[in-house]
Amino acid sequence: MRHGLASDRCRDRHGHAWRYAYDEQHLLVEDTDRTGLTWHFVFDSQRRGIEAWGDIPGRVDWSLAGELPTHLDDGETRWKGIHHCKVSYWDVGFTEVADFSQTRRFHGNEHGTLDKQVIGGAVVTATYREDGWMTSRTNERNGTERFERNARGSVVRYTDPLGHVTTIERDANDLPIEIVDARGGAHRLERDARGNVTLYVDPTGAATSRRYDARGLVLEEISPNGERTAFSYDAHGNCAEVTLANGATWRFRHDRLGRRIAEVDPFGAETRYRWSARGDLLAVIDAMGAETRYAYDGEHHLTELVDANGGVTSFAWGGYHRLCLRRDANGHEVRLGYSPEGELIEVRNEVGEVHTLRRDGSGKVLEEVTFDGRTIRYGYDAAADLVVRSHGDRDRVRLVYDLAGRVIQREYGDGTIECLDHDELGALVRVAWPGGEVQLDRDAAGRVVRERQILDGVEHRVESAHDLEGERVLRKTSLGHTEAVERGLFGARRRTVLDGRVVVEHASDLLGREVARALSGGGRIESAYDRMGRIERRRAMGAPREVRVGPGEPAWVGPRPENVTVDMAYRYDPAGELSASWDQRWGWTSYRYDPVGQLLARVPEQARAEVFRFDAAGNSHEDGSDAPLREYAPGNRLICKGNARYRWDAEGRLAEKSVEDPETGARRAWRYTWSHAGLLESVTTPEGERVEFRYDPFGRRVEKRVGKAPASALRAYAPRSVTRFVWDGDVLVHEISRRARADGDPVVEVKTYCFEDDGFAPVAHCDGGEWFHYVNDPIGTPERLVDERGEVACALRREAWGRTEAAPGARTSTAIRFPGQYEDPETGLCYNRFRYYDPEVGRFVSSDPIGLDGDINAFAYTNNAIGWADPLGLYKSGPLNPNLLGKDKAGKKTKNLTEWRRCVSKSDLKGERNKFLGVDHVKVGEGKWRSRDGTRQFRIKPDDFLGKHGIGYPTVTNAPHVHFEFLSPNKSGTGFDVTKNVHVPLSWLLLLVMILLRKSGKRSIRFEFDRVGALDLEAAFGEVPRPVLALVDRTLFGGRQARRGGFVEIPFHVLSDFDDSGMILFFSADKVLLRLDTDSVDYVRHRLRKCDPGGFFPAEIGEVSLGESEDVVSLYGEYREPLCPV
Repeated sequence: MRHGLASDRCRDRHGHAWRYAYDEQHLLVEDTDRTGLTWHFVFDSQRRGIEAWGDIPGRVDWSLAGELPTHLDDGETRWKGIHHCKVSYWDVGFTEVADFSQTRRFHGNEHGTLDKQVIGGAVVTATYREDGWMTSRTNERNGTERFERNARGSVVRYTDPLGHVTTIERDANDLPIEIVDARGGAHRLERDARGNVTLYVDPTGAATSRRYDARGLVLEEISPNGERTAFSYDAHGNCAEVTLANGATWRFRHDRLGRRIAEVDPFGAETRYRWSARGDLLAVIDAMGAETRYAYDGEHHLTELVDANGGVTSFAWGGYHRLCLRRDANGHEVRLGYSPEGELIEVRNEVGEVHTLRRDGSGKVLEEVTFDGRTIRYGYDAAADLVVRSHGDRDRVRLVYDLAGRVIQREYGDGTIECLDHDELGALVRVAWPGGEVQLDRDAAGRVVRERQILDGVEHRVESAHDLEGERVLRKTSLGHTEAVERGLFGARRRTVLDGRVVVEHASDLLGREVARALSGGGRIESAYDRMGRIERRRAMGAPREVRVGPGEPAWVGPRPENVTVDMAYRYDPAGELSASWDQRWGWTSYRYDPVGQLLARVPEQARAEVFRFDAAGNSHEDGSDAPLREYAPGNRLICKGNARYRWDAEGRLAEKSVEDPETGARRAWRYTWSHAGLLESVTTPEGERVEFRYDPFGRRVEKRVGKAPASALRAYAPRSVTRFVWDGDVLVHEISRRARADGDPVVEVKTYCFEDDGFAPVAHCDGGEWFHYVNDPIGTPERLVDERGEVACALRREAWGRTEAAPGARTSTAIRFPGQYEDPETGLCYNRFRYYDPEVGRFVSSDPIGLDGDINAFAYTNNAIGWADPLGLYKSGPLNPNLLGKDKAGKKTKNLTEWRRCVSKSDLKGERNKFLGVDHVKVGEGKWRSRDGTRQFRIKPDDFLGKHGIGYPTVTNAPHVHFEFLSPNKSGTGFDVTKNVHVPLSWLLLLVMILLRKSGKRSIRFEFDRVGALDLEAAFGEVPRPVLALVDRTLFGGRQARRGGFVEIPFHVLSDFDDSGMILFFSADKVLLRLDTDSVDYVRHRLRKCDPGGFFPAEIGEVSLGESEDVVSLYGEYREPLCPV
């Protein structure tokens, strides 16, 4: 029998309703969300949850794909809906949880924590002190991490599974004041009486200090180089102004709910935000007046996006917060299908082709079958880490890990082995492969200060020095090249000295953007920006020269300096796409796009127009009566363009391209071979030329050989030219070419490159002892090269998809094309780091090595190469969303947000990482993991874990957190931006209990602790009873716990009322404790749902029960885990 309580239905401000049903024991048995998804809960006689599932009554959940199960993994329980699980409590000391694909076993102890966890064949065990604090944890590889703790239970010494030790010194309040990492680097923290960090000194000695107001808000931050940033706030604690050291000021306005409604940058450009009554972002109006609009369903899912040009993209959702359909502005649909556990198992593209993923019980992908029929298989170890990946008929890679879970060896199908070494903090310091080796020396902060690149015994070095801010101020190579940089505010360049003799002076605006570059010979390059920060005009000028008085002009006009050698202007449409460009030499070019931003036409004033159309899958076709016809096979493989034919191998890589000779009718063929690592190994041309390539384990091309292909396999290949490439991180620094000469020693030519800081846009190169400087388009593609005097040394003309030629009379040349690309004239292809790009067709010649994480079209470059780039060849980039909330300091490109409505438990960091990045993500640095397409990054370092730098902007101090980051090439194509950085509190919890306050007066609320976190009651109520203060720092997998059945009485006075903005106010001793939007009842629950699939409530939080009073109150609680390195 069910009893409908007064709270069995509630509505938000938009009329969307939740519904609840309870049994006769007042236990929640049904919970229906605002889209109709109902969660069912079953309890045993001891009021323990034993079964839960979700369904949509009256219809099948349309998120489900594939064959549905009939029973759970126990073989007895019939499957009832999504996320169906059954819990069995055994008297012998363990609990089993069965879902449709696996059964997990958990062994508990008297502390209410886990002694052992068994999932599949993987076992994790832990040991504890008598008071319940965890002292060791042994992972699935039998690697053990150990925790030494003080009397309060806080970690003071941590030993990782490899024996590396981190020590933590704490003050009287148990807060860290010095952390000595495993490499011996000391991190020192000074705090004020409240525990706020007032000074942080990193292992290099760089010091950052902060000053706070009485509310604990940051008033001023002083960086290691002395730059001061000031913050001011409104009466509610919202950041109202941020002023930088150069006087640049951002201003912010907020509504009564603390939501940002406007921000004004230092140039007066205003961005406005419009919100719904319940807190959904409805519209963003940018500084140019362009408006982007958003619509949502009852559960806050985005259902419609209307861009500034009026294009409508719609979304449909199913399951538990799963995107099931995306319909673009052209009306083309992509559908996604999921397993009952919410795991993606099917993608149906715009033309109905299907990509399937088969998973194991833990959700790991075992096999993929792609749109074009390729099969990719995966194998894992007990720790759920990838150990083998096979692709097609021949490609296979095996991975070996150390006890800490770091890759230490990769073995390919041809027997090639790569060995990787890491330092004590897990940073990569050496990688070796047959014939080559890379060594990385790091400073105390982990920055690379020396890289040795060794190939066939020949070593090249690149050395770096950094300032206190970590910005590089010196680059030096073993070939004698130096680049010395003097920096100003925000790390902006003031002066660059190349090779000790060529001086370049830089001028920057308030935001640290370069506006002028003065060259040593009198030349000058200038850049201007529009109100959205996009390149609006770029000019190069030669040394001033006098233009004599013209005929008919009065003598008093006098001579005037004028010597503009390059002049380019750019205009954009409301959606930010380039709509027109003007070039002093080539005239006007206009651009036209379809509703989804695909380039339909490029119409230059002085050349033939290029016109395109796109099929439903996003494949480009030349348009027009005399245009060559293209044909695509399933999976978007190009098989012909005009009289060119393309043949592909089983791994989705181009094997042969043949073109019919119009005179003879014979077909001329280019043949391609590939390494077992999936990289292009050689190209043989129709003329019998053979080009071979070699790479390091980072995918960087280190050598190119060109020569006549041997007439038979018995004859050795004797290249006539060899080019060695030396790298500075992700960009070239030297190109060393050796060409054989019949009459003597080989000719050796060296070209040296400089790129923008942390980007892919070229700045200058040295050719034959002379430096030339690049004038680039808005995404960083070269348009001109000028000499030191500012005179044009090379003018480039480029077609829509990148095919480029230099104008006659060039004094230098460059192989750099779109950002990250290097053209090989011998093959006509552009090396694009992990793939090769063919500008003839505007596509890659191999499938995306990161699969669906790149794009569902595995061969596409971008749908608009005019405005977007793919520097690594890993994904089809799209336009950045300039309308994200939050802003970091000027000079940085991060868009920061803080999500306070959820938290991440340390015990589930790996699960959170897998959900966000996919199980095939890669570790790219200390505490940093990235999805294979490079678009998403999960980051948590010891500083984040310890809350050293807090959350958000302005900073909320002492807040442990993790970063969910979204990456994309920046608008200028000069590097990658973190376009969105969502800070999520680490194991913090907002405990919100159903609000049913009916009267004022004294209350005695009784809390029953099962596995519950520490409640920050002192911050809320002032003086707190001693039993409460003893309950601190609890965690599921180790931590002091209140014993089950223990009770704590918390007496206090409470009064509730509504203010005129519809907010509930809570008072204690006439002091506001919590200001809560009434719509936040979305997150309010009478009882913890242990089987909540969305993970909003960490499973380790126990239930909250009421005392004698039937009234329920709202309580703000803080939940923390022990402080220990990640």
